[in-house]
Amino acid sequence: MSPSRQTSASKRNRRKGEGSESSRPGRDENRGLKRNRTPFEWGLLATALVVIGTMVIGLFFYADKRAGGQAELRVEVRDTGRQHEGGPEVQLTVRNTGGAGAEQVTVEVQMGPEVREVTMIRIPKDDELTAAVIFPPGTSGTPEAELLSYVQP
Repeated sequence: MSPSRQTSASKRNRRKGEGSESSRPGRDENRGLKRNRTPFEWGLLATALVVIGTMVIGLFFYADKRAGGQAELRVEVRDTGRQHEGGPEVQLTVRNTGGAGAEQVTVEVQMGPEVREVTMIRIPKDDELTAAVIFPPGTSGTPEAELLSYVQP
């Protein structure tokens, strides 16, 4: 471009109001919320809205599945094969797969004629507790366990 063209272009811009005080950011009437957006800005806005919407919907589904409910306790017992002071040792595992914790969980473990009661203070949701149960010497048989009671907080 020649210098004369630049001069005439700047004169035209001044006549239209460009190049004056009003062209500073924040002072131009064409700026702000009502201005034209570029395709990149629209794409960015759409992407942000999709991400936010996905997160909100995901939180509602997660809260619906996991909130509240009952404790679901599963009791497993197995003979470890170890002897403790001459008596067999049995491993007791209580899993809580429910939507709430359980307190004062009482389980009865039986091996042959011998019976033991085990009380676990608290089992949070999605957690498990394990205890070792020792029977007197000479006890034999297959260990069995039964959930007797629990309190839901």
